Amino acid sequence: MGASLGRTGAAWRQVLLLLCLWLAAAAAARASSLERAPWTPAAYPNPQRDVGACGRRGVSSFLCDPDGVMSYDAANLAEGLIAQVERGEAPYTRAPCGAGLQGFQIAVALMRRLQVDGSQSPGEAAAAFARGLHDAWGVGSGACDNGVVLLLATRDRQVYVSTGRGAEAAGLSPAALSRVMDNMKPALRGERYGEAVLEAVHELGLLLAGSDVPAAGGDGDGDGVGVFAFFASIVAAVWGWGWWSNRKRDQRFKRAQRQLEALKRDQAALRRGQYKTTTCPICLDDFEGEEGGGQGAASGGAAAPSASTALKETAPLLSGGTQASAAAAGNSPSGSGAARAPASPGAPPTPRRGPPLVLACGHSFHAACISEWAAGHTTCPICRRDINEEDDGGARARGAPPPPCSGGAPPAAAAAARRDLWMPELLFRTRRLGLMYPDFISTSMTDQFLQDLESDADLSHAALARFEARHPARERAAELREAGRGGASASFGGGHGGGGAGSSW
Repeated sequence: MGASLGRTGAAWRQVLLLLCLWLAAAAAARASSLERAPWTPAAYPNPQRDVGACGRRGVSSFLCDPDGVMSYDAANLAEGLIAQVERGEAPYTRAPCGAGLQGFQIAVALMRRLQVDGSQSPGEAAAAFARGLHDAWGVGSGACDNGVVLLLATRDRQVYVSTGRGAEAAGLSPAALSRVMDNMKPALRGERYGEAVLEAVHELGLLLAGSDVPAAGGDGDGDGVGVFAFFASIVAAVWGWGWWSNRKRDQRFKRAQRQLEALKRDQAALRRGQYKTTTCPICLDDFEGEEGGGQGAASGGAAAPSASTALKETAPLLSGGTQASAAAAGNSPSGSGAARAPASPGAPPTPRRGPPLVLACGHSFHAACISEWAAGHTTCPICRRDINEEDDGGARARGAPPPPCSGGAPPAAAAAARRDLWMPELLFRTRRLGLMYPDFISTSMTDQFLQDLESDADLSHAALARFEARHPARERAAELREAGRGGASASFGGGHGGGGAGSSW
């Protein structure tokens, strides 16, 4: 009886094994049947006519991606960038065409595989395909043939750029196209196809505007940062070329970013008992010879000038009521309810370099900053101690506190004393960040950072992420992506191809 049951169990296991193998084979066969046949020029959809077949969610487009080579969001970014080239917005340009000036049209055709006849090489097939689409779609103006078609076949590892005579004359020589395709190859080899397309569209637009495109720095696979981190750099370059106001905004964000990083480093240095003031708490610029802040021993550094004497000599020479004075006046030495200065997202302030001036209380400032404050106040803006008090040891080392306790104090007591002295300075700097950069650091972010510092917690990751989301390049990329979501901003104009170049990877 037992032997019979054993044979039955073995038979069932064989049946189950055969069933699993059959299901696997059926799944493979189904996947094979769903693999799209190689595309031919006649079958490939037109993005402005076959709007439901190009992966653009039913809108007319300059880009066709029926196989889903790019993500939808990346395609929107590319569409927005193509529209900028077509409109000739800086750093791109318009050129004489017919009776006036026109931008250049760039169309993109993406696919997994293209059909290669027995008499063709894959490169020849890609060239014929791209040129055929160029003529069939009519990319560019019929008056000057200023169109470009970028074709990418990922399984065949082929890229080809077809150019009209006007586009070639404007700067798209075969040698220039080769540089563009070489610059695409690291992303193509890493299968970051969206990044490669964005790179190509941007560089084609620059070449058409008469700008140079440098050769690729290497053939590595890149660092895989992804299309949106990559595109942030392109967007920063695009807007930075054209509008001074955006350049100023970029500079202001970078300053806020550096100063927030310095705050994080100084918080860590205070925990280690190594905090040293290297940044003026009012203007948030480094003192002369200092970069980054928060590094070094608490008692290190060069001797500072005598505080009370220097302050009395310099304060009358400076006018009161400045922005620095008003902003500092709005800050209390503790708590998070500081008054906020009016938003002024203009040019970044000119950095104030110079040695620090150390008050009797131990807090250090640029001489100009604290003198402006002293024109209308008699106390330290951080701790409210009288700034006219004589210090007890003459000039003190930069950033070194007055001895808070006897040398024989337990380590815990010494650490608490250091925190009591320097934490108000970190809180003051945090409020200054919010006052100086309200367009990047909101009131809620400032309050969260203050709460984190007071509770000795790391600065909130969520608040830091909200700050990074306000990066001007990210914001403008989002605007461009939203514009691209609406599809093509114009129609193909009846242009023809004739020139071009191709490559493989």
